[in-house]
Amino acid sequence: MKKAYSVQGDEHGCVVFAEHNVVARREGANELNIEFGDVESCRRAPQFDQYADAGKVPVQALLDAGW
Repeated sequence: MKKAYSVQGDEHGCVVFAEHNVVARREGANELNIEFGDVESCRRAPQFDQYADAGKVPVQALLDAGW
């Protein structure tokens, strides 16, 4: 089952869905167009797990969470 992860790099971040942290980190780095080692943090974001099936967190949900 995929879980939500918040991946942060330099000044940008994204939410990705993966089964493991290392996979989320790699996919997040790709999405942010940075190297794997340049990811500053990759942490679980369980508040977004409900969007795993859709594969994307709605913009309003991100805004409501303070993004």
